[in-house]
Amino acid sequence: MRMRWLCGILAACLAAALLSLNGEKALASATLTVPGEFPTIQAALNAASSGDTVDVSPGTYPENIDFHGKAVSLESTGGASQTTIVAHGGTTVTIGPAGSIAGFTISGGTATFGAGMAVSGSGTLIAQDIFQSNQQGSGGFGAAIGGNNASPIIKQDLFTGNSCDSQFLSGVIAFVNSSSPTIENNVFHDNPCRAINLTLPEGNTPIVINNTMVGNSVGVRVDGRGSDDAGDGFRSRTAPPRLEGWSEPPNRVPLGRSRHPTDRCSFSRARRIAAGCHLCRHHSGRARAAARDADNSHRVRFGLR
Repeated sequence: MRMRWLCGILAACLAAALLSLNGEKALASATLTVPGEFPTIQAALNAASSGDTVDVSPGTYPENIDFHGKAVSLESTGGASQTTIVAHGGTTVTIGPAGSIAGFTISGGTATFGAGMAVSGSGTLIAQDIFQSNQQGSGGFGAAIGGNNASPIIKQDLFTGNSCDSQFLSGVIAFVNSSSPTIENNVFHDNPCRAINLTLPEGNTPIVINNTMVGNSVGVRVDGRGSDDAGDGFRSRTAPPRLEGWSEPPNRVPLGRSRHPTDRCSFSRARRIAAGCHLCRHHSGRARAAARDADNSHRVRFGLR
Protein backbone atom coordinates (compact mmCIF):
# COMPACT_ATOMS: atom_id res chain seq x y z
CA MET A 1 0.00 0.00 0.00
CA ARG A 2 2.79 2.39 0.93
CA MET A 3 4.61 1.58 -2.33
CA ARG A 4 1.48 2.43 -4.35
CA TRP A 5 1.14 5.72 -2.48
CA LEU A 6 4.76 6.64 -3.26
CA CYS A 7 4.34 5.66 -6.91
CA GLY A 8 1.25 7.84 -7.14
CA ILE A 9 3.09 10.84 -5.70
CA LEU A 10 6.02 10.31 -8.09
CA ALA A 11 3.69 10.03 -11.08
CA ALA A 12 1.89 13.25 -10.09
CA CYS A 13 5.18 15.10 -9.65
CA LEU A 14 6.44 13.86 -13.03
CA ALA A 15 3.24 14.96 -14.74
CA ALA A 16 3.45 18.41 -13.14
CA ALA A 17 7.08 18.76 -14.22
CA LEU A 18 6.22 17.81 -17.80
CA LEU A 19 3.34 20.30 -17.88
CA SER A 20 5.60 23.04 -16.55
CA LEU A 21 8.29 22.24 -19.13
CA ASN A 22 5.76 22.29 -21.97
CA GLY A 23 4.43 25.61 -20.70
CA GLU A 24 7.91 27.13 -20.65
CA LYS A 25 8.50 25.91 -24.20
CA ALA A 26 5.23 27.43 -25.30
CA LEU A 27 6.19 30.77 -23.77
CA ALA A 28 9.74 30.75 -25.14
CA SER A 29 10.45 33.00 -28.11
CA ALA A 30 10.95 31.40 -31.49
CA THR A 31 13.06 32.24 -34.54
CA LEU A 32 11.30 31.97 -37.88
CA THR A 33 13.24 31.96 -41.15
CA VAL A 34 12.50 33.36 -44.62
CA PRO A 35 12.54 31.75 -47.12
CA GLY A 36 13.57 28.62 -45.18
CA GLU A 37 10.31 28.06 -43.31
CA PHE A 38 8.12 30.72 -44.90
CA PRO A 39 8.11 31.88 -48.53
CA THR A 40 7.45 35.55 -47.73
CA ILE A 41 8.20 37.97 -44.92
CA GLN A 42 4.49 38.63 -44.39
CA ALA A 43 3.78 34.92 -43.99
CA ALA A 44 6.41 34.73 -41.25
CA LEU A 45 5.03 37.85 -39.51
CA ASN A 46 1.53 36.35 -39.62
CA ALA A 47 2.79 33.19 -37.92
CA ALA A 48 5.00 34.98 -35.39
CA SER A 49 4.01 35.97 -31.86
CA SER A 50 5.25 38.95 -29.85
CA GLY A 51 8.80 38.23 -28.69
CA ASP A 52 9.68 36.15 -31.75
CA THR A 53 12.43 36.93 -34.27
CA VAL A 54 12.09 36.66 -38.03
CA ASP A 55 15.42 36.11 -39.83
CA VAL A 56 15.41 36.97 -43.53
CA SER A 57 18.05 35.69 -45.95
CA PRO A 58 19.49 37.94 -48.69
CA GLY A 59 17.23 38.60 -51.64
CA THR A 60 14.59 40.94 -53.02
CA TYR A 61 11.13 40.57 -51.53
CA PRO A 62 8.36 42.22 -53.58
CA GLU A 63 5.73 42.77 -50.91
CA ASN A 64 4.10 45.19 -48.50
CA ILE A 65 4.50 44.01 -44.91
CA ASP A 66 2.48 44.71 -41.77
CA PHE A 67 3.53 43.77 -38.23
CA HIS A 68 -0.13 43.96 -37.09
CA GLY A 69 0.97 45.47 -33.78
CA LYS A 70 3.18 42.53 -32.80
CA ALA A 71 6.45 43.09 -30.92
CA VAL A 72 8.44 41.03 -33.41
CA SER A 73 12.11 41.58 -34.33
CA LEU A 74 12.58 41.52 -38.11
CA GLU A 75 16.26 41.12 -39.05
CA SER A 76 18.18 40.41 -42.23
CA THR A 77 21.09 37.99 -42.14
CA GLY A 78 22.99 39.71 -44.96
CA GLY A 79 22.43 43.41 -44.25
CA ALA A 80 20.64 46.16 -46.12
CA SER A 81 22.83 45.95 -49.22
CA GLN A 82 21.72 42.37 -49.84
CA THR A 83 18.16 42.36 -48.55
CA THR A 84 15.46 44.54 -50.12
CA ILE A 85 11.76 44.93 -49.47
CA VAL A 86 10.26 46.62 -52.51
CA ALA A 87 6.61 47.58 -52.67
CA HIS A 88 4.65 48.15 -55.83
CA GLY A 89 2.66 51.04 -54.42
CA GLY A 90 1.20 51.65 -50.99
CA THR A 91 3.15 51.70 -47.73
CA THR A 92 6.09 49.31 -47.80
CA VAL A 93 6.27 48.61 -44.03
CA THR A 94 3.64 49.16 -41.33
CA ILE A 95 5.01 48.77 -37.80
CA GLY A 96 4.21 49.64 -34.19
CA PRO A 97 3.72 49.83 -31.37
CA ALA A 98 6.96 48.05 -30.40
CA GLY A 99 8.62 45.72 -32.87
CA SER A 100 11.92 46.31 -34.64
CA ILE A 101 13.32 46.20 -38.16
CA ALA A 102 17.05 46.13 -38.96
CA GLY A 103 19.19 45.56 -42.01
CA PHE A 104 16.87 46.13 -44.98
CA THR A 105 16.65 48.38 -48.00
CA ILE A 106 13.09 49.70 -48.04
CA SER A 107 11.91 51.09 -51.36
CA GLY A 108 9.05 51.44 -53.79
CA GLY A 109 6.58 52.87 -51.32
CA THR A 110 4.04 55.31 -52.75
CA ALA A 111 1.55 56.59 -50.18
CA THR A 112 0.17 59.81 -48.76
CA PHE A 113 1.05 58.97 -45.15
CA GLY A 114 4.26 57.01 -44.56
CA ALA A 115 5.30 55.78 -47.99
CA GLY A 116 8.36 53.77 -46.99
CA MET A 117 7.19 53.09 -43.44
CA ALA A 118 4.21 54.03 -41.30
CA VAL A 119 4.91 53.82 -37.57
CA SER A 120 2.61 54.20 -34.57
CA GLY A 121 2.89 53.91 -30.82
CA SER A 122 6.10 53.72 -28.80
CA GLY A 123 8.92 51.22 -28.41
CA THR A 124 9.70 50.66 -32.11
CA LEU A 125 13.34 50.40 -33.22
CA ILE A 126 14.32 51.22 -36.83
CA ALA A 127 18.06 50.68 -37.31
CA GLN A 128 20.69 50.14 -40.01
CA ASP A 129 18.19 50.33 -42.85
CA ILE A 130 18.37 52.11 -46.20
CA PHE A 131 15.31 54.08 -47.29
CA GLN A 132 15.53 54.71 -51.01
CA SER A 133 13.16 55.84 -53.76
CA ASN A 134 9.98 56.15 -51.73
CA GLN A 135 7.44 58.79 -52.76
CA GLN A 136 5.05 60.63 -50.49
CA GLY A 137 1.72 61.64 -52.00
CA SER A 138 0.62 65.26 -52.24
CA GLY A 139 -0.52 66.79 -48.97
CA GLY A 140 0.68 63.92 -46.82
CA PHE A 141 3.69 63.31 -44.57
CA GLY A 142 6.62 60.92 -44.44
CA ALA A 143 8.28 59.93 -47.74
CA ALA A 144 10.52 57.43 -45.92
CA ILE A 145 8.99 57.33 -42.41
CA GLY A 146 5.69 58.85 -41.31
CA GLY A 147 4.69 58.78 -37.64
CA ASN A 148 1.33 59.64 -36.09
CA ASN A 149 1.23 59.46 -32.28
CA ALA A 150 4.52 57.60 -32.55
CA SER A 151 7.76 57.64 -30.57
CA PRO A 152 10.24 55.25 -32.20
CA ILE A 153 14.03 55.20 -32.15
CA ILE A 154 15.45 55.80 -35.64
CA LYS A 155 19.21 55.32 -35.78
CA GLN A 156 22.07 54.49 -38.15
CA ASP A 157 19.85 54.61 -41.21
CA LEU A 158 20.56 56.01 -44.68
CA PHE A 159 17.95 58.09 -46.52
CA THR A 160 18.44 58.92 -50.19
CA GLY A 161 16.31 59.60 -53.23
CA ASN A 162 13.02 59.87 -51.32
CA SER A 163 10.63 62.52 -52.65
CA CYS A 164 7.70 64.57 -51.41
CA ASP A 165 5.97 67.91 -52.00
CA SER A 166 6.58 71.13 -50.07
CA GLN A 167 3.34 71.35 -48.10
CA PHE A 168 3.35 71.90 -44.32
CA LEU A 169 3.66 68.29 -43.12
CA SER A 170 5.93 66.89 -45.83
CA GLY A 171 9.37 65.44 -45.15
CA VAL A 172 11.60 62.40 -45.58
CA ILE A 173 10.92 61.75 -41.90
CA ALA A 174 7.77 63.47 -40.64
CA PHE A 175 5.94 63.19 -37.33
CA VAL A 176 2.61 64.66 -36.26
CA ASN A 177 0.39 64.81 -33.16
CA SER A 178 1.62 63.29 -29.88
CA SER A 179 4.99 61.99 -31.09
CA SER A 180 8.41 62.10 -29.42
CA PRO A 181 10.80 60.27 -31.76
CA THR A 182 14.53 59.92 -31.23
CA ILE A 183 16.37 60.45 -34.53
CA GLU A 184 20.10 59.84 -34.19
CA ASN A 185 23.21 59.09 -36.23
CA ASN A 186 21.48 58.96 -39.62
CA VAL A 187 22.55 60.22 -43.05
CA PHE A 188 20.17 62.19 -45.29
CA HIS A 189 21.52 63.00 -48.72
CA ASP A 190 20.01 64.04 -52.03
CA ASN A 191 16.37 63.85 -51.06
CA PRO A 192 14.47 66.54 -53.01
CA CYS A 193 12.45 67.55 -49.94
CA ARG A 194 12.87 68.31 -46.22
CA ALA A 195 14.97 65.80 -44.32
CA ILE A 196 13.06 66.06 -41.00
CA ASN A 197 9.72 67.76 -40.36
CA LEU A 198 8.15 67.87 -36.89
CA THR A 199 4.60 69.15 -36.37
CA LEU A 200 3.87 68.38 -32.73
CA PRO A 201 1.84 69.85 -29.86
CA GLU A 202 3.52 71.29 -26.78
CA GLY A 203 4.66 68.77 -24.23
CA ASN A 204 6.32 66.37 -26.67
CA THR A 205 10.07 65.81 -26.47
CA PRO A 206 11.58 64.81 -29.84
CA ILE A 207 15.35 64.37 -29.90
CA VAL A 208 17.53 64.89 -33.00
CA ILE A 209 21.18 63.89 -32.48
CA ASN A 210 24.26 63.65 -34.74
CA ASN A 211 22.53 63.47 -38.11
CA THR A 212 24.33 64.31 -41.36
CA MET A 213 22.29 66.19 -43.98
CA VAL A 214 23.38 67.38 -47.39
CA GLY A 215 21.65 67.96 -50.73
CA ASN A 216 18.11 68.09 -49.28
CA SER A 217 15.69 70.96 -49.94
CA VAL A 218 15.60 71.68 -46.16
CA GLY A 219 17.45 70.17 -43.23
CA VAL A 220 15.15 70.32 -40.20
CA ARG A 221 11.76 72.02 -40.05
CA VAL A 222 9.90 72.54 -36.79
CA ASP A 223 6.34 73.79 -37.21
CA GLY A 224 5.02 76.41 -34.79
CA ARG A 225 1.90 77.54 -36.63
CA GLY A 226 -1.42 78.17 -34.97
CA SER A 227 -2.46 79.18 -31.48
CA ASP A 228 -5.08 78.23 -28.95
CA ASP A 229 -7.37 80.98 -30.19
CA ALA A 230 -6.61 80.83 -33.91
CA GLY A 231 -10.07 79.55 -34.65
CA ASP A 232 -8.89 77.44 -37.58
CA GLY A 233 -9.11 74.06 -35.89
CA PHE A 234 -5.33 73.62 -36.09
CA ARG A 235 -3.40 73.73 -32.85
CA SER A 236 0.31 73.23 -32.99
CA ARG A 237 2.79 74.90 -30.71
CA THR A 238 5.72 72.62 -31.35
CA ALA A 239 8.27 72.62 -28.57
CA PRO A 240 11.82 72.90 -29.90
CA PRO A 241 13.42 69.46 -30.22
CA ARG A 242 16.67 68.72 -28.47
CA LEU A 243 19.28 69.21 -31.17
CA GLU A 244 22.74 67.81 -30.57
CA GLY A 245 25.82 67.08 -32.58
CA TRP A 246 25.74 70.27 -34.64
CA SER A 247 28.82 72.47 -35.03
CA GLU A 248 29.12 75.95 -36.50
CA PRO A 249 31.16 76.79 -39.59
CA PRO A 250 33.43 79.85 -39.45
CA ASN A 251 31.02 81.88 -41.59
CA ARG A 252 27.69 81.45 -39.92
CA VAL A 253 24.52 81.95 -41.96
CA PRO A 254 21.31 82.97 -40.14
CA LEU A 255 18.74 80.24 -39.65
CA GLY A 256 16.21 79.94 -42.44
CA ARG A 257 18.65 81.40 -44.97
CA SER A 258 21.41 79.87 -47.02
CA ARG A 259 23.92 80.73 -49.67
CA HIS A 260 22.72 77.66 -51.51
CA PRO A 261 19.03 77.61 -52.51
CA THR A 262 18.58 73.86 -52.18
CA ASP A 263 19.92 73.21 -48.70
CA ARG A 264 19.16 75.15 -45.53
CA CYS A 265 17.80 74.91 -42.01
CA SER A 266 14.19 76.01 -41.79
CA PHE A 267 12.26 76.84 -38.62
CA SER A 268 8.91 78.58 -38.31
CA ARG A 269 8.77 82.19 -37.14
CA ALA A 270 7.16 81.04 -33.89
CA ARG A 271 10.09 78.83 -32.93
CA ARG A 272 13.54 80.09 -33.92
CA ILE A 273 16.09 77.61 -32.69
CA ALA A 274 19.66 78.88 -32.44
CA ALA A 275 21.31 75.63 -33.49
CA GLY A 276 23.85 76.79 -36.11
CA CYS A 277 23.72 73.41 -37.81
CA HIS A 278 26.39 73.30 -40.48
CA LEU A 279 25.34 69.86 -41.67
CA CYS A 280 22.24 71.45 -43.16
CA ARG A 281 24.27 73.88 -45.23
CA HIS A 282 25.38 72.90 -48.68
CA HIS A 283 27.92 75.72 -48.92
CA SER A 284 30.06 74.48 -46.04
CA GLY A 285 33.11 72.48 -47.10
CA ARG A 286 33.19 70.75 -43.75
CA ALA A 287 29.52 69.82 -44.17
CA ARG A 288 30.25 68.20 -47.52
CA ALA A 289 33.21 66.31 -46.09
CA ALA A 290 31.20 65.16 -43.08
CA ALA A 291 28.38 63.99 -45.33
CA ARG A 292 30.78 62.06 -47.56
CA ASP A 293 32.53 60.44 -44.60
CA ALA A 294 29.25 59.51 -42.91
CA ASP A 295 27.75 58.21 -46.15
CA ASN A 296 30.85 56.13 -46.87
CA SER A 297 30.85 54.69 -43.35
CA HIS A 298 27.20 53.74 -43.74
CA ARG A 299 27.90 52.17 -47.11
CA VAL A 300 30.81 50.17 -45.70
CA ARG A 301 28.61 49.03 -42.80
CA PHE A 302 25.84 47.99 -45.18
CA GLY A 303 28.24 46.41 -47.67
CA LEU A 304 27.63 48.94 -50.46
CA ARG A 305 31.32 49.56 -51.15
